[in-house]
Amino acid sequence: MVSHLKVMPAGAIGSPTVGTGEADCYLVFDALVGVNPNNLATTAADKTVAIVSSTEVPTGEMVADRHKHYPRQSDLRGAIDAGSRANLNRYLDAQQLAERLLGDHMASNLLLVGVAYQAGALPIPAGHIEQAIRLNGRAIEMNIEAFRWGRLWVADPDRVQAAARPGAEVIALPERATLPADIRSMVDAVGAGAELARRIEVRAAELIAYQGRALARHYLRRVAEVRRVESALVGDRTELSAAVARNLYKLMAVKDEYEVARLLLDPAERARIEGLFGAGARVTWHLHPTILRRLGLPRKARLGPWFRPVLQILRAARRLRGSPLDLFARTGIRATERALLGHYERLIDAVLSSLEASRYRQATALLDAPDEIRGYDEVKQRSISAYLLSVRAQARALGIEPAQGCALFDELPQDTELRRQTA
Repeated sequence: MVSHLKVMPAGAIGSPTVGTGEADCYLVFDALVGVNPNNLATTAADKTVAIVSSTEVPTGEMVADRHKHYPRQSDLRGAIDAGSRANLNRYLDAQQLAERLLGDHMASNLLLVGVAYQAGALPIPAGHIEQAIRLNGRAIEMNIEAFRWGRLWVADPDRVQAAARPGAEVIALPERATLPADIRSMVDAVGAGAELARRIEVRAAELIAYQGRALARHYLRRVAEVRRVESALVGDRTELSAAVARNLYKLMAVKDEYEVARLLLDPAERARIEGLFGAGARVTWHLHPTILRRLGLPRKARLGPWFRPVLQILRAARRLRGSPLDLFARTGIRATERALLGHYERLIDAVLSSLEASRYRQATALLDAPDEIRGYDEVKQRSISAYLLSVRAQARALGIEPAQGCALFDELPQDTELRRQTA
């Protein structure tokens, strides 16, 4: 998404579009969009200051094909610097900073605006920017803090980097997730540092919304188990428990039909839509349900307000997920997803039973392997095959048999054939 903004004196008349070579400030939230020639055309080497987030946001093609890689940062920076005032440009990993300072990558945009303001590239009073944040009415405290952190990054970068360092005490976190008392006590009992604890807390809250407390409790018990073994072996290091916290959640909270219904009916999403289009805005959903794909419908169906009761039924039925009454349990991809979760939990047990300090890094890489799984349907099936091949090789190097008790491996072709299929 690309937006133009002109700041002019009251009563001035002119086009709101920034023309060729007219940009004073080039605010780039996604570097791949920033190096688009059509966008770079608005910059000028003697005029434009670029404020750029270097966060690597993969394209859909990169997500679908793990062999397609993000361009080198030096190439992206070179393209932007060539058409702007390179000596004044600012580059920072805005999403990483936002996550470490505020616990939420969504704050990265306002953090970047703060950098632009403090660097002198945004001629709007700071008080006016903060007032606009308040008027917007969404995540007010977090966004104001993000704006101020961005300003501080320019004025005192060492202080910001110290606060954002892994393991550093997190400052100015947004309000903690609201959790039932028993779940809160389990989060606290994990014994993680502030940054990891925050991530576990957020995921526990999401799992409650996803299916219920029982799933969140199971998740927290597994993460706590990993942390206990890890702590006894390597002390304060948390890479292994962080990998499990991230990937176990990923395999538990798959985006199935029930979850899509819950997200589409989320009151926050409705409030966002009405904020953009006004109260009573009519919503239509463009979906491609499994049942329609099975019937041979090649594209998404346009579903109007009449479909809301169906979504409500699906949302209410999410607690049946994985039970004999699960409507979608027997579809191929859903059965595979459940098998993957069961296999991953057995893999955790196998790693913990034989974990040694000398193989800590290898064990962490193995339990972080589900990060390879991407996409939906056929794309996801292909990435699962690649994941299983990777797990088989890594686990055997650690002396673990990954295929035991998992039918998924029975369907794997020989290594050479699989490499050819997933190349």
